Amino acid sequence: MTTNTFDSIAACDEAGLRDKFQSLLHYTADLIYFKDLNSVFTLCSDSLVERLTGSKHGVVVGKSDFDFFDIDCAEKFFEDEQEIIRTGEPLVGQEVEEICGGKSAWVFSTKIPLRDINGNITGTFGISRDISEQKKNEVNLVQAHAHFVEASRRAGQAEIATNVIHNIGNVLTSIKVALAQSESISSELASGKLDRVADLIETHAEDSSFFEADQRGGHLPEYLRTIATAFSEDKRKLAKELSDCKRHLEHISNIVAQQQTHATGAGSMERVNVSELVADAIQMSSSSLARHNIRIQKNYPDEVFADTDKHQVLQIVVNLMRNAKHACQDSTNDPR
Repeated sequence: MTTNTFDSIAACDEAGLRDKFQSLLHYTADLIYFKDLNSVFTLCSDSLVERLTGSKHGVVVGKSDFDFFDIDCAEKFFEDEQEIIRTGEPLVGQEVEEICGGKSAWVFSTKIPLRDINGNITGTFGISRDISEQKKNEVNLVQAHAHFVEASRRAGQAEIATNVIHNIGNVLTSIKVALAQSESISSELASGKLDRVADLIETHAEDSSFFEADQRGGHLPEYLRTIATAFSEDKRKLAKELSDCKRHLEHISNIVAQQQTHATGAGSMERVNVSELVADAIQMSSSSLARHNIRIQKNYPDEVFADTDKHQVLQIVVNLMRNAKHACQDSTNDPR
């Protein structure tokens, strides 16, 4: 309805209203009503009668909102209308919840003061349109968005966890190789040869001429030196393998520590070095990238500080690299 229509409403008495809006009140789907100074219905559309009573032949005129709506809802409508009557100020374009029998519905509502030809306020006029389906869709959209955000968060967490598992798996493979190498070195140690030398010395312990006259005794110093050299080399190899195992275990500890750091305290804002977060994300994704022969080219400062949620930033960077990885896989360019 236009402003001119509202003006014409204000200039009509009740009989004039009936004549002017008779056909409109019968056929419109909009919910139209007129109320007196006590917020009692004096005239309304058939659509409103059916909405409030369940039948087009129901009775609404002479009743108030208290006869149809829950008490809190009816009191709110009554207070709004009394404020309009007191101030003359309309309520235009409001989304209003109607509660009847505990069931909720929504309308887009406009209420204005109703005046006689002398400008005196004689009641209120209102027109509403049902928007329950629209509100339901809005709620569904908000819920769907929340589910999408949660699914995205879980997907990011799963991606991080998968990368952590792959990284740990790769390191464990390296440890397994180092241990196998150590076992091989240990099995080839010349301990048996030393036993034979010890037996020989023990047998001839009282024969001082053995080390001078016997050819075997004369070769013992050289033989022992050869064995000592072999032991030194084996010791060096074992030390290297044990050092590798230690380094790999520290790598696993760092991976787990990174995951724990970024898995706790989510949602808190703090001052963080974003460059370090990116480096953590790259390390967490390194095994997945390596499997697909993808190289990361880094071009950013060592320090970029920001007040942010480091868990979410880490998840975003991991997701970006995952998307880039998939894009590389789908590319037909050579090289990708």
